[in-house]
Amino acid sequence: MTPSPLRLCLLFVLAVGSAACAASPAGGTDAPLLTPALLIGDEDDARAVIRQTLAEALARPSLALGPTELHRSSLIPLLPPPSANAPGKSLARPQTVTLAHSEAQCWLTGGPLPRPLRLPPLLRCRAEG
Repeated sequence: MTPSPLRLCLLFVLAVGSAACAASPAGGTDAPLLTPALLIGDEDDARAVIRQTLAEALARPSLALGPTELHRSSLIPLLPPPSANAPGKSLARPQTVTLAHSEAQCWLTGGPLPRPLRLPPLLRCRAEG
């Protein structure tokens, strides 16, 4: 006896749903529950560390951060790479990553990052709010 298409569809949904529930929420990293965070300390130094960390993680050496005040906002805009066809002009939209906090550690999450990215311990932040 061949299973009906409806039964096959339900089995597929159950299998995919079970696999999704069993997956680690942080993409297999050791990232704990993250909350949006604000920077503690010098913003210029922090921006340099964040830019370097993101440039290495995304393999974009010329990565540029957009304007933001990390003492007031957890959102960090990443400017799109310059257009090769029209220097100084790009139709690409900036992507945004979020500065996040868990326990005594700062992280970056969201945007182009496939999973949370731990920042070096010299960078300090606190939970937003």
